[in-house]
Amino acid sequence: MTQNIRIGKNCQISSDCHMETGVCIGDECKISEQVSIGANSVIADGVQIGKGARILPCSYVASNVPPFAIVGCGDAQILGYADAEMVDSAQQVKPGSGCGKTGARFYDIPYFSDLRGALGVIEWERLLPFDVKRIFFTFHVPGSEVRGEHAHKVCEQFLIALHGSLHVIVDDGTKREEYVLDTPTRGLHLPAGCWGIQYKHSPDCVLLVLASRGYEPEDYIRDYNEFLKYKREGK
Repeated sequence: MTQNIRIGKNCQISSDCHMETGVCIGDECKISEQVSIGANSVIADGVQIGKGARILPCSYVASNVPPFAIVGCGDAQILGYADAEMVDSAQQVKPGSGCGKTGARFYDIPYFSDLRGALGVIEWERLLPFDVKRIFFTFHVPGSEVRGEHAHKVCEQFLIALHGSLHVIVDDGTKREEYVLDTPTRGLHLPAGCWGIQYKHSPDCVLLVLASRGYEPEDYIRDYNEFLKYKREGK
């Protein structure tokens, strides 16, 4: 640690954190391992910062920060995720063309277009790698908000941006990839056993999710450390 750092009462701070000059940490904060906090940043009372997160200089952090998130811009927002490799959709769009390093994969969705507009078609047995048991969608998600932040033990998902755009982080416990969904003619297969995050929603974003299972609370892993433990055990 460098000089001029103020730490409040009853904080839990990992020994391998890096803090630059002028950092101020409030009371009852928990800072996990491998966290980096830039100069003149302020961490409000009670905030928890997850493993590997990066706080950019001059940030004010008033909410919990997920593992590996890169946070900045004054009133802190998530700008990206550390070590996430951006996947080029032009190189990975067709079934059989190979999965990403995490097992996620883009699929082209057949569509037909004429003067009346366009129509997209999804036939379970021809396009998707699973039978659909549940359908849900999100909309009106503020651009500063993050959704997902969990893994499924068994359930697979297929994500389509019906309108607008968003970014998707896929993390298999050792590798992290970032995908951009910005057209209704392409979907992303998110396999079971991966930590999924959706962020950077455009104001008009409508995300459709097709799932291979019904809602089963026991299938969710909502804590990242528990997810890593699950993966280490070879699940």
